[in-house]
Amino acid sequence: MGNIRIFEVGERYGRLEVIERRDSARQRKILCRCECGAEKRFVFSNLANGNTKSCGCYRRERTSEEKKTHGKNASTTHISWSHMIQRCTNPNHKYYSNYGARGITVDPRWLTFENFYEDMGDRPEGKSLDRIENDLGYFKGNCRWATRTEQANNRRPRRDYASRG
Repeated sequence: MGNIRIFEVGERYGRLEVIERRDSARQRKILCRCECGAEKRFVFSNLANGNTKSCGCYRRERTSEEKKTHGKNASTTHISWSHMIQRCTNPNHKYYSNYGARGITVDPRWLTFENFYEDMGDRPEGKSLDRIENDLGYFKGNCRWATRTEQANNRRPRRDYASRG
């Protein structure tokens, strides 16, 4: 017979403390109390191999912390930032040919949302991200929040295909 692991009441595994051992015909389960106070049954093998170390509270805490980094994932500012990154870096984006393929780049500092936000602040209602000089990339000195009218007046000249002979 191989090594059989016996869990003793009071033993700790990560955030879990064994409070009762129960065997069933199909699967061994162990009742544990997590540091957060939750009690839950865990499959014997998941504790034994180290796959389970908490009731799930640790994962929830980590996910929550990741989302709290700036708390703006669903904001219009974050959406503008994300679209800027995609237009300039993703060859599969439908507007890439007008941005990344033309050499329009994003300041490496702005590849992190927090830096972009520090420089540009919240996107005002009714405005969107605009490059002041259209042949230059996205960076602090070349970007502003502009209205549709301001952006329309700031477009690069269109090619005149009709005048070709």
